[in-house]
Amino acid sequence: MTNAVTLSRYDRTSVQAIYDDMVQLYLAANPDILHLSFFSREQFERAFVNQRAHDDFELVAAHQDGKLVGVIFGFTEIPGEQYAICELMVAPDARRQGVAKQLHDELLRLRPEHRGDLYVRQDNEPALAAYRKWGWVKVGEVQPRADAPVLDEMQVGLPLAGEG
Repeated sequence: MTNAVTLSRYDRTSVQAIYDDMVQLYLAANPDILHLSFFSREQFERAFVNQRAHDDFELVAAHQDGKLVGVIFGFTEIPGEQYAICELMVAPDARRQGVAKQLHDELLRLRPEHRGDLYVRQDNEPALAAYRKWGWVKVGEVQPRADAPVLDEMQVGLPLAGEG
């Protein structure tokens, strides 16, 4: 696999073209948590239906050698104020190549909101470290549903300050 990454943007309609590959990517990227109901394939697919229903839903996908290797998506949570990132995932064999950072920056670079918001598992130290490096700060803890673990809520100011 080469390091060349191609990024593409999708809206709530055009994302159907990569939906099946995205579900497979989710399964490959999260094998250690799929047994938990909140992170199951079925829950991911149900949540995605609701997330992509937002008019301003946007997804950025990364391809390497024609294969989907990363995805980030979200929507405006509070118009003019807050953009919610719902998911950032990278295939295991494409990690540590800067794919997540490229996806992150591409999704957020055009956002008009004042801040980004996301939830991250408290035991996901690689993700927490990356978000902190990219300027995100923990603002609280949340448990979105009864079957969910307590997650760290993180925010970052927009527009992004620059490369890091």
